[in-house]
Parts: sequence; structure tokens; C-alpha cells
Amino acid sequence: MTLPVVYTVGPAEVRLAVESIRARVKDLAEPRLYWLAVTLTILCRTGEATAWQSWDTPPPATAKRFGKVEVVGAMWQMFGTKTTALLHAGSGVGQQLNSPTRVMLDLLYGANGPLTLVGNAKVATERRDCAKLTIDDGSWLWSTPVTGGPKARLAEYNPSNSRNQQNGVGCALAASDAVAASPTHPAGMYAVERKDCPKWHMAIGGEPTCSINGGVCGGQGDGAARETTKPRLLAPPSPGVAAYLVLPGTVEALVAQATKTGAQLPAANDLSLVVSWCHTNGSGAQDATRLPSLFGANGLHLLTSTT
Repeated sequence: MTLPVVYTVGPAEVRLAVESIRARVKDLAEPRLYWLAVTLTILCRTGEATAWQSWDTPPPATAKRFGKVEVVGAMWQMFGTKTTALLHAGSGVGQQLNSPTRVMLDLLYGANGPLTLVGNAKVATERRDCAKLTIDDGSWLWSTPVTGGPKARLAEYNPSNSRNQQNGVGCALAASDAVAASPTHPAGMYAVERKDCPKWHMAIGGEPTCSINGGVCGGQGDGAARETTKPRLLAPPSPGVAAYLVLPGTVEALVAQATKTGAQLPAANDLSLVVSWCHTNGSGAQDATRLPSLFGANGLHLLTSTT
């Protein structure tokens, strides 16, 4: 990154960074896999997920179980902030979200649509718990306040299910079994395409399933198998364990899939600026060390662009 360690910015600069990040995420081949790469990186660094560091070492005997709460929490660590850091006081969307004290702007979610703003207050509208806003909405701190404008669309914040076995990177083959079957090359056990896996079975009139746990594997929800399935990058440490290890090379594989058309990742400077702004609640000097603390040196290299 080229940002100074300490610097100052205002809402206008935050808007420019937001626009740049969104443009690049939108261009990715599979934005949801980039979202997953980011969350797994943060969870592994904070100890909320367990990483198998290298194929050359024995896999961990246990794994920390993580799910939607934890992966959403990773986004809150990146983009969670006081409401006043992003919205005008008394803004219409703030009222729609039941006047939250904190909000989270998930810039990596819903790449082809408007911005997604999640509040920490419960919204009594079924499962719709976030607002969808354009960059020009008058509620944003970088915009001219507008009173009496149209209400924002509320929606359900339901981030990536790309970690599951049905249509994600999850796999039921335990790491201990993979090592036992192929002590010198366990990576090869997971490199096999799902449709070529001996544990994968296509039932007549039903979804394809895994004989290890009976769960759907690579199904599309209508009784048919998916033509293209995601790589197997999460696996339990031992048979019957309801928790996943993050397999070696997972983040690299997710980023490679997300950028397979040659699109650029978000610039480190832009991400760093927004992450710092959220961390400081939009006040005082900004600190360029916040993003490296979340991603680590290797994560920063893998998940961002220098240009």
C-alpha cells in the first residue's frame, strides 16, 4: 500500500473509494468466492476458523465450528461502524432500519446491485434486515441531505452460502481419511472433480449425494446435478465431525476462481481507506495499519491489488 501510516480524509474521499471497490467487485467472475476468501482469511487470523497450514504437515485433529454468525462477524470487523460515520443524523434509511447505533456497509456483497447497509437493530419486517441504497442516496454522509424522498428497499441480508456442500466448497471427506488414503499426496484427494469422486452418487429423480454423510453434493435444487461445481476447499478434520478445516491453498484457489476472467481485485488503498474510516467511526486521523491487521501480510497480497 502507498497510503501514509496516518492520514486524514473526508466523506467525499470515502465515496470515491467505495465506488472503486464496487466497480472491481462487480467485474469479478465470481464475487461470492472473493467474499468467502476475505471472510475465511479474517476468521483464520482471529482463531474463529481452523486452517490446515500445509499439505506437508499432519492436519489439525480438531476444528473450530463456524457458520453464518461468524462469517457475517468478519464483515462487521471490516465495515462495521457507528451510524453517524456513514449516515446523516435522522436519515430516512436510519429510521427504516429502526435507528441502529451501528451499521455495516458490506461492499463485497450483492456485486451487481445497490449498496447493502445492515443495522444492529432488529427490523420488524419479516426477514428483511438490511437496506439497499444507491451511491447517490441522500442518507449517505457524502450526499446532500434529502427529506421526504422515496424509502429505501429493505431486503434480507443472506450472505454467501458458498461454504456448504450442496453448492459451495464444503466436502465431507475428512482430512484424516484423505491422509490415510494418500499419505504423500492428500491434496490429490480433494482435487478430484465432484462428479468423478467415488463417494458421489446421482440418484434417479433426486439430487446427487455424498455417500459419506448423505448430504447433497453439487446439486442445483431441482433434482439435477450442477454442470459446474466449486472446488473442495473445506473439510472436517475427522469422520463425523460437524466442523470444517480450511484446507491448504484455499484462499489462493478462491481468488483464482474469482479472477479467472482477468478482473482486478479491489485496490489495497481503497479498501484500507474504507476499513480505517469504519474502524475510527469516521473521526480523527485514519490509520493505514487496520487492513493489514485483518488480512495479514499474505492475505493483503492475495486479496488486494496494488494498483
